[in-house]
Amino acid sequence: MERTVPGKVRTARFVFWIMGGLGFFAAAFFLGLFLFASTGVRLTRGELSLLGNPLLGDLGILLAFLSAAVGLGAIVVAGGISRRKAWSRIAGIALGVVILPAIPVGTVFGAFILAGLFGREASAWYASAA
Repeated sequence: MERTVPGKVRTARFVFWIMGGLGFFAAAFFLGLFLFASTGVRLTRGELSLLGNPLLGDLGILLAFLSAAVGLGAIVVAGGISRRKAWSRIAGIALGVVILPAIPVGTVFGAFILAGLFGREASAWYASAA
């Protein structure tokens, strides 16, 4: 018989799904922004001079890649939580700690994640898988 996910663990899993969606949205946004800017459509002379800086284009691609990587990682962790994989608890806690300094949204997300994965409900959820 399949048990339902406890409330706090379900909340942590939901936050990971949100993080995944936001990560992919941010990646698409950064990639679109820098691709649009690189075409030089309706840009002033000063804005066009910024496009000559290779660091600006590289930074946009790096931000898009990092956002997509965080989004993919969050979705993988959410799936692992659903299947009671022990690695998902460890990875979820690590990701929750990493995003805590990202005030204000990262702090709120990180707090929900850590509260969901450190509690008694989470211990019982993962112990029942063994």
